[in-house]
Amino acid sequence: MNNPLISIIVPVYQVLPYLPACLDSIISQTLTDWEMLLVDDGSIDGSANTCDEYERKDSRIRVFHQKNSGLSVARNTALNHASGFFYTFVDSDDVLSSPDYLLVLYKALLENNAQMSVCRHFTFTDGASIPVESVSENPNVTICSGRDFYKNNRFDEFHYSSAHAKLYKKELFEGIHYPVGRVYEDVATQHRISFQCERVACVDESLYAYRQRKTSIRGSILGDETATPDYVYALHDRIKYFSELKDPEMVHLAEQNLLQILNYRKENLK
Repeated sequence: MNNPLISIIVPVYQVLPYLPACLDSIISQTLTDWEMLLVDDGSIDGSANTCDEYERKDSRIRVFHQKNSGLSVARNTALNHASGFFYTFVDSDDVLSSPDYLLVLYKALLENNAQMSVCRHFTFTDGASIPVESVSENPNVTICSGRDFYKNNRFDEFHYSSAHAKLYKKELFEGIHYPVGRVYEDVATQHRISFQCERVACVDESLYAYRQRKTSIRGSILGDETATPDYVYALHDRIKYFSELKDPEMVHLAEQNLLQILNYRKENLK
């Protein structure tokens, strides 16, 4: 059996109302050479059964059940079993808002000899309808280095710190796993991935729909005393990483980002 072109990694935990829409948006992709790795992180709301149902219906889907261990462990489980040449991450309460999400990112990466391609995402509130996005016939693609991707997008124009809305060459994950036992695992990891890239293809299209929920990690960002230390830890790791690269400009920018976050939290807790 040949390896699939793309491994789609979907961690699943307590998302029963949203999971079918997520999985259907993946199954309807125009690029069909993929495998989907569903990692059920000990769900008890019926999500696990839904994963199994989809696996029975589509041979490209593989399901892994594990005791509740957190998002990082779920992603690491999928990375340990992924067999594709490229990886992409989809949160199980989000949707791919364009059926051409995979195709556009793959073409942008391939045609521009890039190691990673990215697109914009848009946020919709829980309960709102999800519009299907149309893609331009020739979407605008900008090429930059992984360093410049951080330098120019550190305040998330292309959602620098998020794992989703990106397609990666599998080689970028050699030796990389998400930090276990911490939230904001994306923030603690993305710089280690993108800084390996000589070329990043940035597609100026919104192809991914991020669902904003009050109970999500981002929904409680910086207002949760238990989560904030992990966010600060992640940014400190970024500063340490740039220091080890002996890149003072990036260290300064990362320090600015940390101060911005701390000031933001201070203002919103008044």
